[in-house]
Amino acid sequence: MRLRMVLVALMAFVVPGFFAVPASATAQAPVGVQFVGVLSEANKATSLYQCPNWNCNKGSAVPGQPLSAICYWPADSQWNWVLNQSNGHTGYARSSDLTKQAPVSCASYGRGVRVKGSEAFLYQCPATSCNRGIAYAADDITTVCYWGDTKKSMNLVHNHANGHVGFALAGDLTDQSDTTCRAN
Repeated sequence: MRLRMVLVALMAFVVPGFFAVPASATAQAPVGVQFVGVLSEANKATSLYQCPNWNCNKGSAVPGQPLSAICYWPADSQWNWVLNQSNGHTGYARSSDLTKQAPVSCASYGRGVRVKGSEAFLYQCPATSCNRGIAYAADDITTVCYWGDTKKSMNLVHNHANGHVGFALAGDLTDQSDTTCRAN
């Protein structure tokens, strides 16, 4: 078990996950998308970190891609948790790299969902081949929305214990969101 935890930690820092997506001129909500948070975009090419730290896994966002700015972390709002609606990457962006910032703190954003087993992976995009963060059974997590055809797909979550964000398999959670991240 300890070896698995060490391997998971190492993979979280060295396994890259990236989707190349062309940027459009300005951010516009794709047709059929229900946004969580505030519609924003990157004001320059920026990395989306899976936790509010420079050493975490990275996704990407470029100007013109619509971002959902969900909440800020920590109290000084240095980081904003965002969901890139163009490529599905989620992570923290520097607040100064966004055109609009989230209006609520991640610390007060939802509570009460748990992992069913001893741990669950939080994928940086809605695919199990993406970068992985982790949530443990004792961690308090928030489920924000689901990505896919039903809420039984992948749920976008925030782990209050370690700050990791990502998509968890719905079957790994004690509850699922009733809000869609986007229409498929």
